[in-house]
Amino acid sequence: MIRLKTHIFWALLLLMPELAHSQFFNRQNGWKNYRKEVFGLVGFSNYLGELGGLDGLGKKYFILDLEISQSKLSYGGGFRYHFNQQMSGRFQGYYGKVSGSDQLTGNPERAYRNLSFESKIYEASIQYEYYILRTQPGHLYRIKGANGMKPQRWDLYGAAGISGFYFNPKADGVALQPLGTEGQGLPGGPPKKYSRIMIGFPVGFGVNMMLTNNIKIGLDFSYRFTFTDYLDDVSTFYYDNDKLRALAGDAAADQADKSPGGNPNWTVEGAIRGNPANNDAYLTAMASLTYVMKKKRRGPRRQGGAHPFQRRGKSSRF
Repeated sequence: MIRLKTHIFWALLLLMPELAHSQFFNRQNGWKNYRKEVFGLVGFSNYLGELGGLDGLGKKYFILDLEISQSKLSYGGGFRYHFNQQMSGRFQGYYGKVSGSDQLTGNPERAYRNLSFESKIYEASIQYEYYILRTQPGHLYRIKGANGMKPQRWDLYGAAGISGFYFNPKADGVALQPLGTEGQGLPGGPPKKYSRIMIGFPVGFGVNMMLTNNIKIGLDFSYRFTFTDYLDDVSTFYYDNDKLRALAGDAAADQADKSPGGNPNWTVEGAIRGNPANNDAYLTAMASLTYVMKKKRRGPRRQGGAHPFQRRGKSSRF
């Protein structure tokens, strides 16, 4: 009897690692059970363009020219699918606000221009992610000395993709694009008004920490290159304000030139109003909450179909 108990003890001891290993993410191809994730985002957005900024000259793609006080609350969410352990794709929706004001800069030309704007942005994007580190749900019990069974609790990834977004710059509650503040569509001005639907290229990185086998929290940072310089309604040159008033109306003229006067050469027709060589951009810093959708296992089917108790939706009782 003692010998039988001894054999049972050693058999269970030898089987424990294999039994525990069957619960782990990092068994062979186990990651396939965790391909799908849904996530939500909340954080802040800001923009880089002609309006506002620091006191020096503006710099292309230079985030140190960012006016931090203009950061606005933003939201997002989406779905992620892991192609393999290092590469994933995600579909993401985003809503946020961006704004800028020349009253916040000490640069004399910008301050004299005295323009401001605010715009809501609605965006949908598809992004590719490459994981340097990836979370791996592990066993339920921390067995000391068990090799290959410890969970990996951190994600670290880079991301890039393409997006479509809608924006509508306003000042004093007035939509600016319909006004043609730089003489769009008028004689001597740009040929037509800019589109408020545009393409962008989000580029960024993120980090996640796994709280449970199904829940992760993290941070996501993204910079959006865009194909427009009119995110703030400012891009090229001043149109003659008297002509603009006569041809497009008082609202267009009032929004085109808000300078205090005293230096009229800075706002005459043809004077620099923006910088068409550099497109505008916007960026986000957001906290994330991710739910990992574990694939349901399919057990062997019973010959003859479901048991009668299962068909009646009842469990067996004795």
